[in-house]
Amino acid sequence: MKKNLIWIASYPKSGNTWVRTIIQSAVTGSVDLSQLGSFIPNFAARVSNLNRDKTIVHPSQAAQYWPPTQTTISMNAGNSSAILKTHNICASFGGAKFPHPTVTQSAIYIVRDPRDVAISYSHHFNHDLPAAIELLMNDKNFNFKLQDYLRSEFIASWNANVRSWMAASFPVLLIRYEDLLSQPEAIIDEIITFLEIDPKIPIDKISAATSFKTLSQQERQKGFSEKAHSVDFFRVGKARQWVQDDARFKPLVDAYSETMAELGYEVT
Repeated sequence: MKKNLIWIASYPKSGNTWVRTIIQSAVTGSVDLSQLGSFIPNFAARVSNLNRDKTIVHPSQAAQYWPPTQTTISMNAGNSSAILKTHNICASFGGAKFPHPTVTQSAIYIVRDPRDVAISYSHHFNHDLPAAIELLMNDKNFNFKLQDYLRSEFIASWNANVRSWMAASFPVLLIRYEDLLSQPEAIIDEIITFLEIDPKIPIDKISAATSFKTLSQQERQKGFSEKAHSVDFFRVGKARQWVQDDARFKPLVDAYSETMAELGYEVT
């Protein structure tokens, strides 16, 4: 079986969508948020679409359909690569490894300071900040839709998710959200080099087309199906938002200081 699946992976609210727009811009020459879900689909959505006849009563049961769904996607891609979005942990779950090792080619993993993740997570999922922090520290955390458990993702805690992809047995390009903010053209170059993309437009044009300002404007003008509730998906797009109230994030820092320090995040 051909290893032709490429994963764009991250903990939720860490920059996954941003990287997908960069790839879309590099391949097609422009960004269209309305087409992003079909250009780089959410794996959880593909599980749901390809298993519509199945009924499950708990989010964890979706995992049994992950291996056959990956096999189907791989076979349908043929000699081409298929790029997929996921927030799943890279680990054995439900009796099978994720991602499926026999069809996985590589992955790009985007990591973000967990304190800023907690802030963005709280707005996106309509939680208060303490609840969001608690979820980031929950090793049994699922991301799911009540109306469709087949779309479930096992994201675990921030630390477990990050560590699992850092330890993957296949090639992984690790990108920090903060570096994409501060030096976008350099990181975009890393992305297109890793994916062996011959970009349709220059890197500076890709950077301009995928800046937070540009993406936010497009969302306001045309909408974006991936946003939740009434909060804009591209809400702030800044680093170190946590500094204004850093004491509230002490549980995260105490628990995950080793991983945070290894990734270059301030732990005081």
